[in-house]
Amino acid sequence: FGKEQKHTELIVRGDDEHTLRALEYFRTPDEFTVPPRVGNRAHLLGTVERDTFRGESFVLRLVDVL
Repeated sequence: FGKEQKHTELIVRGDDEHTLRALEYFRTPDEFTVPPRVGNRAHLLGTVERDTFRGESFVLRLVDVL
């Protein structure tokens, strides 16, 4: 996402069907250890942060996708 497509945003669904928005700025999907792909399972490493930009409660700030 972003004007120059330099950011990564994932909508992650857990086994319990809840979803969480995960993002990282200035990093494209191909720059992670395992590039995220639709429908694939992945281990995510990140920190939970309050999202004040969109007014949502929380987002996962990605460190890496394994």
